[in-house]
Amino acid sequence: MRRPDPQAALRGALEQPVAGPPLAQVLAGGRSLVIVISDGTRHTHSHLVVPTLLAAAAAAGIPAGACSVVIARGLHPPVPIPVQERLLGEAWGKVWVVEHDGDRGELAPLGTTSRGTPVELNRLAAEADRLVLTGAVGYHYYAGYGGGRKGLVPGLASRLTIQANHRLMLLPSGEVHPQARAGVLAGNPVHEDMVEAAALARPHFLVNVVNRPDGELAACFAGDWQQAHTEAVRFLDRYCRLQVSELQPLVLADAGGSPYDLTLYQAHKAMDAAARLVADGGVLILRARCPQGLGPPEYADFLAWKQPARILQRLRLGRYCVPAQTAHATLTKTQRIRVILVSDRLHPDDAHRAGALLAENMEQALVMAARKLGSLPPAALAIPAAGSLLVEVTGT
Repeated sequence: MRRPDPQAALRGALEQPVAGPPLAQVLAGGRSLVIVISDGTRHTHSHLVVPTLLAAAAAAGIPAGACSVVIARGLHPPVPIPVQERLLGEAWGKVWVVEHDGDRGELAPLGTTSRGTPVELNRLAAEADRLVLTGAVGYHYYAGYGGGRKGLVPGLASRLTIQANHRLMLLPSGEVHPQARAGVLAGNPVHEDMVEAAALARPHFLVNVVNRPDGELAACFAGDWQQAHTEAVRFLDRYCRLQVSELQPLVLADAGGSPYDLTLYQAHKAMDAAARLVADGGVLILRARCPQGLGPPEYADFLAWKQPARILQRLRLGRYCVPAQTAHATLTKTQRIRVILVSDRLHPDDAHRAGALLAENMEQALVMAARKLGSLPPAALAIPAAGSLLVEVTGT
Protein backbone atom coordinates (compact mmCIF):
# COMPACT_ATOMS: atom_id res chain seq x y z
CA MET A 1 0.00 0.00 0.00
CA ARG A 2 1.52 3.31 -1.08
CA ARG A 3 2.60 5.96 1.43
CA PRO A 4 1.45 9.44 0.29
CA ASP A 5 2.23 12.77 1.90
CA PRO A 6 -0.64 13.10 4.43
CA GLN A 7 -1.16 16.83 4.00
CA ALA A 8 -1.10 16.62 0.21
CA ALA A 9 -3.52 13.68 0.24
CA LEU A 10 -5.91 15.55 2.53
CA ARG A 11 -5.82 18.77 0.51
CA GLY A 12 -6.33 16.88 -2.73
CA ALA A 13 -9.34 15.02 -1.33
CA LEU A 14 -10.98 18.23 -0.11
CA GLU A 15 -10.41 20.06 -3.39
CA GLN A 16 -11.34 17.14 -5.66
CA PRO A 17 -13.88 15.03 -3.77
CA VAL A 18 -15.08 11.62 -4.88
CA ALA A 19 -18.56 13.01 -5.46
CA GLY A 20 -20.36 16.27 -4.78
CA PRO A 21 -18.93 19.79 -4.51
CA PRO A 22 -15.52 20.52 -2.90
CA LEU A 23 -15.38 21.49 0.76
CA ALA A 24 -14.98 25.22 0.06
CA GLN A 25 -18.26 25.22 -1.85
CA VAL A 26 -20.02 23.20 0.84
CA LEU A 27 -18.97 25.66 3.54
CA ALA A 28 -19.73 28.79 1.52
CA GLY A 29 -22.56 30.75 3.12
CA GLY A 30 -22.49 28.64 6.26
CA ARG A 31 -23.09 30.20 9.66
CA SER A 32 -21.55 27.44 11.79
CA LEU A 33 -19.67 24.15 11.48
CA VAL A 34 -19.76 20.93 13.48
CA ILE A 35 -16.91 18.47 12.93
CA VAL A 36 -17.39 14.89 14.12
CA ILE A 37 -14.25 12.96 15.10
CA SER A 38 -13.65 9.48 16.53
CA ASP A 39 -12.38 8.89 20.05
CA GLY A 40 -8.90 7.61 20.85
CA THR A 41 -9.64 3.97 19.96
CA ARG A 42 -8.88 4.54 16.25
CA HIS A 43 -6.14 6.05 14.10
CA THR A 44 -8.03 8.68 12.07
CA HIS A 45 -5.34 11.36 11.63
CA SER A 46 -7.80 13.86 13.11
CA HIS A 47 -4.81 15.92 14.33
CA LEU A 48 -4.30 16.81 10.65
CA VAL A 49 -7.91 16.77 9.50
CA VAL A 50 -9.43 19.07 12.14
CA PRO A 51 -7.02 22.01 11.71
CA THR A 52 -7.42 21.76 7.93
CA LEU A 53 -11.22 21.82 8.20
CA LEU A 54 -11.09 24.81 10.55
CA ALA A 55 -8.83 26.68 8.14
CA ALA A 56 -11.32 25.97 5.35
CA ALA A 57 -14.14 27.26 7.56
CA ALA A 58 -12.25 30.48 8.23
CA ALA A 59 -11.66 30.95 4.51
CA ALA A 60 -15.40 30.52 3.96
CA GLY A 61 -16.19 33.19 6.53
CA ILE A 62 -17.17 30.90 9.41
CA PRO A 63 -15.37 32.19 12.53
CA ALA A 64 -13.65 29.84 14.97
CA GLY A 65 -16.24 30.74 17.61
CA ALA A 66 -18.95 29.25 15.41
CA CYS A 67 -17.10 25.93 14.99
CA SER A 68 -17.39 22.89 17.24
CA VAL A 69 -15.76 19.47 17.40
CA VAL A 70 -17.87 16.61 18.74
CA ILE A 71 -16.07 13.45 19.85
CA ALA A 72 -18.16 10.50 18.70
CA ARG A 73 -17.52 8.01 21.43
CA GLY A 74 -20.87 6.19 21.34
CA LEU A 75 -20.93 4.17 24.55
CA HIS A 76 -17.16 4.23 25.02
CA PRO A 77 -15.76 5.78 28.23
CA PRO A 78 -14.86 9.48 28.46
CA VAL A 79 -11.78 10.65 26.55
CA PRO A 80 -8.99 11.99 28.81
CA ILE A 81 -7.80 15.53 28.16
CA PRO A 82 -4.32 14.44 26.97
CA VAL A 83 -5.97 12.18 24.40
CA GLN A 84 -8.28 15.00 23.27
CA GLU A 85 -5.24 17.22 22.82
CA ARG A 86 -3.59 14.54 20.67
CA LEU A 87 -6.75 14.09 18.60
CA LEU A 88 -7.09 17.80 17.79
CA GLY A 89 -3.43 18.60 17.18
CA GLU A 90 -2.78 22.31 16.71
CA ALA A 91 -6.53 23.00 16.89
CA TRP A 92 -6.52 22.14 20.60
CA GLY A 93 -7.59 25.15 22.62
CA LYS A 94 -8.85 27.01 19.56
CA VAL A 95 -12.25 25.35 19.14
CA TRP A 96 -15.11 24.25 21.36
CA VAL A 97 -14.88 20.49 22.04
CA VAL A 98 -17.88 18.41 23.13
CA GLU A 99 -17.82 14.75 24.13
CA HIS A 100 -20.92 12.90 23.07
CA ASP A 101 -22.61 10.93 25.86
CA GLY A 102 -25.03 8.26 24.67
CA ASP A 103 -26.71 8.12 28.07
CA ARG A 104 -26.82 11.70 29.33
CA GLY A 105 -26.08 13.88 26.33
CA GLU A 106 -28.60 16.24 24.77
CA LEU A 107 -30.30 14.26 22.02
CA ALA A 108 -32.57 15.05 19.10
CA PRO A 109 -35.22 12.47 18.07
CA LEU A 110 -35.09 12.24 14.27
CA GLY A 111 -37.49 9.41 13.49
CA THR A 112 -37.46 5.65 13.09
CA THR A 113 -35.76 3.47 10.48
CA SER A 114 -37.64 0.92 8.38
CA ARG A 115 -36.22 -1.80 10.65
CA GLY A 116 -37.69 -0.12 13.72
CA THR A 117 -34.60 1.59 15.13
CA PRO A 118 -35.57 4.79 16.99
CA VAL A 119 -32.99 7.38 15.91
CA GLU A 120 -31.76 9.73 18.64
CA LEU A 121 -28.61 11.65 17.75
CA ASN A 122 -26.48 14.30 19.38
CA ARG A 123 -28.51 17.51 19.12
CA LEU A 124 -25.54 19.74 18.29
CA ALA A 125 -24.72 17.59 15.24
CA ALA A 126 -28.32 16.95 14.24
CA GLU A 127 -29.07 20.68 14.13
CA ALA A 128 -25.73 21.75 12.61
CA ASP A 129 -25.75 24.33 9.84
CA ARG A 130 -22.80 22.47 8.29
CA LEU A 131 -22.03 18.92 9.46
CA VAL A 132 -18.77 17.23 8.46
CA LEU A 133 -18.02 13.61 9.39
CA THR A 134 -14.47 12.30 9.74
CA GLY A 135 -13.03 8.92 10.56
CA ALA A 136 -11.15 5.89 9.28
CA VAL A 137 -12.34 3.02 7.11
CA GLY A 138 -11.28 -0.44 8.23
CA TYR A 139 -12.90 -3.83 8.62
CA HIS A 140 -15.52 -4.25 11.34
CA TYR A 141 -16.57 -7.67 12.51
CA TYR A 142 -20.34 -7.14 12.20
CA ALA A 143 -20.88 -3.71 10.56
CA GLY A 144 -18.73 -4.76 7.61
CA TYR A 145 -16.54 -1.67 7.62
CA GLY A 146 -15.84 1.27 9.89
CA GLY A 147 -16.02 4.91 8.89
CA GLY A 148 -18.77 6.72 7.03
CA ARG A 149 -22.13 6.41 8.72
CA LYS A 150 -20.55 5.03 11.92
CA GLY A 151 -19.51 8.56 12.86
CA LEU A 152 -23.18 9.14 13.62
CA VAL A 153 -24.45 5.65 14.45
CA PRO A 154 -23.14 4.51 16.85
CA GLY A 155 -20.74 7.46 17.31
CA LEU A 156 -23.29 10.16 18.16
CA ALA A 157 -26.30 8.00 18.95
CA SER A 158 -28.16 7.28 22.17
CA ARG A 159 -27.85 3.95 23.95
CA LEU A 160 -31.38 3.13 22.77
CA THR A 161 -30.43 3.71 19.13
CA ILE A 162 -27.13 1.83 19.40
CA GLN A 163 -28.69 -1.20 21.02
CA ALA A 164 -31.57 -1.33 18.55
CA ASN A 165 -29.15 -1.11 15.63
CA HIS A 166 -26.57 -3.59 16.90
CA ARG A 167 -29.11 -6.24 17.79
CA LEU A 168 -29.91 -6.48 14.07
CA MET A 169 -26.82 -8.67 13.78
CA LEU A 170 -28.94 -11.43 15.30
CA LEU A 171 -31.58 -13.40 13.43
CA PRO A 172 -34.90 -14.12 15.20
CA SER A 173 -33.47 -17.57 15.95
CA GLY A 174 -30.67 -15.93 17.91
CA GLU A 175 -27.95 -16.89 15.44
CA VAL A 176 -25.70 -14.26 13.93
CA HIS A 177 -26.99 -12.93 10.61
CA PRO A 178 -24.80 -14.41 7.84
CA GLN A 179 -24.28 -10.98 6.23
CA ALA A 180 -23.37 -9.22 9.49
CA ARG A 181 -19.64 -9.79 9.15
CA ALA A 182 -16.42 -8.13 8.17
CA GLY A 183 -16.09 -7.09 4.54
CA VAL A 184 -19.82 -7.26 3.76
CA LEU A 185 -22.14 -4.31 3.15
CA ALA A 186 -24.77 -5.64 0.74
CA GLY A 187 -27.52 -7.29 2.74
CA ASN A 188 -25.83 -6.47 6.05
CA PRO A 189 -28.75 -5.35 8.25
CA VAL A 190 -26.53 -3.49 10.73
CA HIS A 191 -24.86 -1.45 8.00
CA GLU A 192 -28.06 -0.74 6.08
CA ASP A 193 -29.82 0.41 9.23
CA MET A 194 -26.87 2.65 10.12
CA VAL A 195 -27.03 4.30 6.71
CA GLU A 196 -30.77 4.90 7.01
CA ALA A 197 -30.37 6.35 10.49
CA ALA A 198 -27.40 8.56 9.58
CA ALA A 199 -29.24 9.95 6.56
CA LEU A 200 -31.76 11.54 8.91
CA ALA A 201 -29.02 13.93 10.12
CA ARG A 202 -28.21 14.98 6.53
CA PRO A 203 -24.40 15.19 6.75
CA HIS A 204 -22.96 17.77 4.37
CA PHE A 205 -19.50 16.31 3.83
CA LEU A 206 -17.28 13.36 4.76
CA VAL A 207 -13.53 12.99 5.22
CA ASN A 208 -12.39 9.40 5.71
CA VAL A 209 -8.88 7.98 5.70
CA VAL A 210 -7.63 4.48 4.99
CA ASN A 211 -4.55 3.45 6.94
CA ARG A 212 -1.69 1.13 6.20
CA PRO A 213 -1.35 -1.82 8.62
CA ASP A 214 1.33 0.19 10.44
CA GLY A 215 -1.18 3.00 11.09
CA GLU A 216 0.30 5.46 8.61
CA LEU A 217 -2.05 7.11 6.14
CA ALA A 218 -2.53 5.29 2.82
CA ALA A 219 -5.26 7.40 1.21
CA CYS A 220 -7.90 10.03 1.94
CA PHE A 221 -11.43 10.19 0.54
CA ALA A 222 -13.85 13.09 0.80
CA GLY A 223 -17.13 14.40 -0.53
CA ASP A 224 -20.62 12.96 -0.44
CA TRP A 225 -20.83 11.00 2.82
CA GLN A 226 -22.03 7.78 1.20
CA GLN A 227 -20.13 7.78 -2.08
CA ALA A 228 -16.82 8.77 -0.50
CA HIS A 229 -17.19 5.96 2.01
CA THR A 230 -17.95 3.48 -0.77
CA GLU A 231 -14.80 4.52 -2.63
CA ALA A 232 -12.72 4.17 0.54
CA VAL A 233 -14.11 0.65 0.99
CA ARG A 234 -13.07 -0.25 -2.56
CA PHE A 235 -9.56 1.06 -1.92
CA LEU A 236 -9.28 -0.92 1.32
CA ASP A 237 -10.37 -4.13 -0.38
CA ARG A 238 -7.75 -3.74 -3.11
CA TYR A 239 -4.90 -3.67 -0.61
CA CYS A 240 -6.07 -5.35 2.60
CA ARG A 241 -8.32 -8.20 1.47
CA LEU A 242 -6.22 -11.34 1.15
CA GLN A 243 -6.89 -15.03 0.55
CA VAL A 244 -5.49 -18.34 1.78
CA SER A 245 -6.38 -21.77 0.44
CA GLU A 246 -7.27 -23.61 3.66
CA LEU A 247 -7.80 -23.36 7.39
CA GLN A 248 -4.64 -23.49 9.47
CA PRO A 249 -3.72 -25.49 12.59
CA LEU A 250 -1.69 -22.53 13.88
CA VAL A 251 -2.05 -18.81 13.25
CA LEU A 252 0.14 -16.07 14.72
CA ALA A 253 -1.41 -12.61 14.86
CA ASP A 254 -0.76 -9.17 16.24
CA ALA A 255 -3.56 -6.84 17.34
CA GLY A 256 -1.77 -3.81 15.90
CA GLY A 257 -0.61 -2.08 19.07
CA SER A 258 -2.22 0.92 20.76
CA PRO A 259 -5.03 1.91 20.55
CA TYR A 260 -6.20 -1.41 19.09
CA ASP A 261 -5.00 -3.50 22.02
CA LEU A 262 -5.67 -1.16 24.93
CA THR A 263 -8.21 -3.71 26.19
CA LEU A 264 -9.20 -7.23 25.20
CA TYR A 265 -12.56 -5.75 24.21
CA GLN A 266 -10.76 -3.72 21.54
CA ALA A 267 -8.33 -6.52 20.63
CA HIS A 268 -11.27 -8.83 19.97
CA LYS A 269 -11.55 -7.28 16.49
CA ALA A 270 -8.12 -8.70 15.66
CA MET A 271 -9.00 -11.98 17.35
CA ASP A 272 -12.12 -12.25 15.21
CA ALA A 273 -10.18 -11.62 11.98
CA ALA A 274 -7.47 -14.16 12.78
CA ALA A 275 -9.68 -16.85 14.33
CA ARG A 276 -11.57 -17.23 11.04
CA LEU A 277 -8.43 -18.85 9.62
CA VAL A 278 -7.90 -21.40 12.39
CA ALA A 279 -9.18 -24.96 12.01
CA ASP A 280 -11.38 -26.37 14.79
CA GLY A 281 -9.15 -27.43 17.66
CA GLY A 282 -6.25 -25.38 16.32
CA VAL A 283 -4.30 -22.62 18.02
CA LEU A 284 -4.35 -18.85 17.65
CA ILE A 285 -1.51 -16.91 19.22
CA LEU A 286 -2.53 -13.27 19.53
CA ARG A 287 -0.13 -10.60 20.70
CA ALA A 288 -2.20 -7.97 22.50
CA ARG A 289 -0.82 -6.08 25.50
CA CYS A 290 -4.22 -5.00 26.94
CA PRO A 291 -2.73 -2.59 29.51
CA GLN A 292 -6.25 -1.52 30.52
CA GLY A 293 -7.44 -5.07 31.09
CA LEU A 294 -10.60 -6.59 29.71
CA GLY A 295 -12.49 -3.40 28.95
CA PRO A 296 -16.08 -2.47 29.89
CA PRO A 297 -17.26 -4.01 33.19
CA GLU A 298 -20.27 -5.53 31.40
CA TYR A 299 -17.93 -7.36 29.03
CA ALA A 300 -16.04 -8.89 31.96
CA ASP A 301 -19.29 -9.81 33.70
CA PHE A 302 -20.65 -11.66 30.68
CA LEU A 303 -17.36 -13.44 30.04
CA ALA A 304 -17.73 -14.91 33.52
CA TRP A 305 -20.92 -16.67 32.38
CA LYS A 306 -18.66 -19.02 30.32
CA GLN A 307 -21.65 -20.24 28.28
CA PRO A 308 -22.13 -18.60 24.88
CA ALA A 309 -25.56 -20.21 24.50
CA ARG A 310 -26.71 -18.65 27.77
CA ILE A 311 -25.48 -15.21 26.69
CA LEU A 312 -27.21 -15.64 23.34
CA GLN A 313 -30.48 -16.42 25.09
CA ARG A 314 -30.05 -13.27 27.19
CA LEU A 315 -29.49 -11.25 24.01
CA ARG A 316 -32.59 -12.70 22.38
CA LEU A 317 -34.98 -12.45 25.28
CA GLY A 318 -33.60 -9.65 27.44
CA ARG A 319 -32.36 -6.14 26.90
CA TYR A 320 -29.69 -6.13 24.21
CA CYS A 321 -26.22 -5.19 25.45
CA VAL A 322 -23.27 -4.60 23.10
CA PRO A 323 -20.59 -5.87 25.54
CA ALA A 324 -22.66 -9.05 25.98
CA GLN A 325 -22.56 -9.62 22.22
CA THR A 326 -18.78 -9.17 22.20
CA ALA A 327 -18.44 -11.53 25.18
CA HIS A 328 -20.51 -14.10 23.28
CA ALA A 329 -18.28 -13.69 20.23
CA THR A 330 -15.13 -14.00 22.36
CA LEU A 331 -16.22 -17.17 24.16
CA THR A 332 -17.43 -18.76 20.93
CA LYS A 333 -13.88 -18.44 19.60
CA THR A 334 -12.00 -19.49 22.73
CA GLN A 335 -14.18 -22.60 23.03
CA ARG A 336 -13.71 -23.61 19.36
CA ILE A 337 -9.95 -23.09 19.27
CA ARG A 338 -7.17 -22.57 21.77
CA VAL A 339 -6.39 -18.87 22.05
CA ILE A 340 -3.06 -17.89 23.60
CA LEU A 341 -2.71 -14.21 24.44
CA VAL A 342 0.81 -12.80 24.49
CA SER A 343 0.94 -9.94 26.97
CA ASP A 344 3.15 -8.69 29.76
CA ARG A 345 0.35 -6.47 31.08
CA LEU A 346 -2.83 -8.58 31.15
CA HIS A 347 -3.65 -10.35 34.41
CA PRO A 348 -3.84 -14.17 34.15
CA ASP A 349 -7.29 -14.13 35.73
CA ASP A 350 -8.57 -11.88 32.95
CA ALA A 351 -7.21 -14.20 30.26
CA HIS A 352 -8.77 -17.16 32.02
CA ARG A 353 -12.12 -15.38 32.26
CA ALA A 354 -12.07 -14.99 28.48
CA GLY A 355 -11.29 -18.69 28.05
CA ALA A 356 -7.75 -18.02 26.86
CA LEU A 357 -4.26 -18.87 28.03
CA LEU A 358 -1.67 -16.21 28.80
CA ALA A 359 1.97 -16.17 27.74
CA GLU A 360 4.52 -13.52 28.64
CA ASN A 361 6.31 -13.75 25.28
CA MET A 362 6.10 -15.42 21.89
CA GLU A 363 8.60 -18.16 22.80
CA GLN A 364 6.46 -19.27 25.72
CA ALA A 365 3.35 -19.13 23.54
CA LEU A 366 4.94 -21.41 20.93
CA VAL A 367 5.81 -23.95 23.62
CA MET A 368 2.18 -23.89 24.77
CA ALA A 369 0.98 -24.27 21.18
CA ALA A 370 3.26 -27.26 20.60
CA ARG A 371 1.88 -28.90 23.72
CA LYS A 372 -1.68 -28.41 22.45
CA LEU A 373 -0.98 -29.57 18.86
CA GLY A 374 1.48 -32.32 19.69
CA SER A 375 4.14 -30.53 17.66
CA LEU A 376 4.47 -27.28 15.78
CA PRO A 377 3.59 -27.40 12.08
CA PRO A 378 6.49 -26.81 9.66
CA ALA A 379 5.03 -23.40 8.81
CA ALA A 380 2.42 -21.08 10.30
CA LEU A 381 0.39 -18.18 8.95
CA ALA A 382 1.44 -14.86 10.50
CA ILE A 383 -0.83 -11.79 10.34
CA PRO A 384 0.50 -8.38 11.40
CA ALA A 385 -2.12 -5.86 12.55
CA ALA A 386 -4.81 -8.51 12.14
CA GLY A 387 -7.69 -6.09 12.66
CA SER A 388 -6.63 -4.09 9.60
CA LEU A 389 -6.65 -7.06 7.22
CA LEU A 390 -9.38 -9.36 5.97
CA VAL A 391 -7.93 -12.77 5.18
CA GLU A 392 -10.44 -15.20 3.68
CA VAL A 393 -10.28 -18.95 3.17
CA THR A 394 -10.99 -19.93 -0.42
CA GLY A 395 -10.85 -23.74 -0.05
CA THR A 396 -13.49 -26.04 1.39
